[in-house]
Amino acid sequence: MPAPRRTALLTAALLAATALTGAVGTPAYAASCVSAVDNDFDGDGVRDLAVGDPFTATGGRVIVTHSRTGAATVIDQSTAGVPGTGVNGDFFGFALASYDRNLDGCDDLVVGGPGENVGDKTKTGSVWVIPGSPTGLNTAASFTLTQDTAGFPGANENNDLFGYSVAAGNFGSQRFLAIGAPGETLGTGTSNAGVVVYQRGSTVTALTQNTAGVPGTGELGDRFGETLSATPLHVAVGVPGEDAATGQVQVFRHQLTDGKPTFVQTLRQDTDGVTGAGEPGDRFGGQLSAIPFRPAGGSGGTLVAISVTGEDVRSNTVTDAGLVHTIYIGPDGSFRQLAEYSQDTAGVEGDAGSDDQFGRTVQLANTGTGADGTPATTTLTVGARGAENPDPRLGALQVFRLSGAPGDGDLWIAPGTHGLPANAIGGNTRIGSSRDYLYVEGHLADGVGAAVHGLRWRDLLAGQSPAARTWPVPGTSVLVWAIS
Repeated sequence: MPAPRRTALLTAALLAATALTGAVGTPAYAASCVSAVDNDFDGDGVRDLAVGDPFTATGGRVIVTHSRTGAATVIDQSTAGVPGTGVNGDFFGFALASYDRNLDGCDDLVVGGPGENVGDKTKTGSVWVIPGSPTGLNTAASFTLTQDTAGFPGANENNDLFGYSVAAGNFGSQRFLAIGAPGETLGTGTSNAGVVVYQRGSTVTALTQNTAGVPGTGELGDRFGETLSATPLHVAVGVPGEDAATGQVQVFRHQLTDGKPTFVQTLRQDTDGVTGAGEPGDRFGGQLSAIPFRPAGGSGGTLVAISVTGEDVRSNTVTDAGLVHTIYIGPDGSFRQLAEYSQDTAGVEGDAGSDDQFGRTVQLANTGTGADGTPATTTLTVGARGAENPDPRLGALQVFRLSGAPGDGDLWIAPGTHGLPANAIGGNTRIGSSRDYLYVEGHLADGVGAAVHGLRWRDLLAGQSPAARTWPVPGTSVLVWAIS
């Protein structure tokens, strides 16, 4: 398996006020799950937290904290009921998602482990589903999904990397799960062409660039499905290796055509209406974030943020500076670009530099109370790597409001600012968000041990900088990976 790219999907999270290190008192469990809140594994009406730590010597783990009690549980392949045996390189926890798969009112945790060996196949990858219950995640009921699962398309093969990306959610009264396997081979000489397996109700199907109705051809190194993001209307699939890593994103509706999600749009910098020109090495679609969104005067659709970390600016003299596009996709599949964000954009704080890789992580958030984000309630957070700081090991974040031009009131978040410790943001930092918080993975203030730092949106957007709330991740001295 090649060195894993840091592309794990980050979904909304809400952290507890209690520290992550242990329970307070005796948990009071509900008789049944009654929650309509996302990421609520015990059905008590409060979002919980899952943090992936996939690079441990024992194959990776996930730390789950129940927000009401503060109780933390570590789940790995040695946990009773969790299938498999963890070994270094499994990357259990590389990608996370949650949804109420069995419709019992408690969310179920989805864990991707793209490095898992299955049978005699190496790095074929696996996905674990751990059901929620009134007493928390029920590991005894855990099960795995692979391409050899009954009814699943394809077959386990070496280096498929099944579970490299995951996305899950609701489509009407049904629940859907999408799983990316960017290492999938589609024929002779097409390693790393990629596939996405889509499951909803009794439908289980595969999407590739060889699927009827999907433009393009699955080719060597396309990595279709390296990134995934989804809303109740659409599924966005990143294909960052397409055309010598020029990259593209393909968008599907959940409504089925011939038993498969319906293709609606290909997005790339050579698409009419998308600024810029596609060039080898741009990696358009290397990071994705999508939320339900209603533009001013428009109908509810999907807003997707798409990174182009390899973008060169200033007539290609500043290499790999990076940029991000925000694109609105209507319910009919039409689209329009809302903005282009880079540090070379007028009014945006900072200065574009070579190897900044602006867009190394992207996260859209709806900070309002409505189901759809609006220009007034939506923020875009973009991460850039270490070139943004004197210390090359550190990175920075930039927050944009969608209610104005990119340079109208953007917020620069660097280590040691906005109440964060001086070493809080690494060059590959993952982020998450909820309506209330922006979550940043990083180190504790003493530099020893990992933590998740929470910055309250209402403080950030008001220009205030109280101390960040910090939740240590127990038993580790390395940076964490995915937040759900």
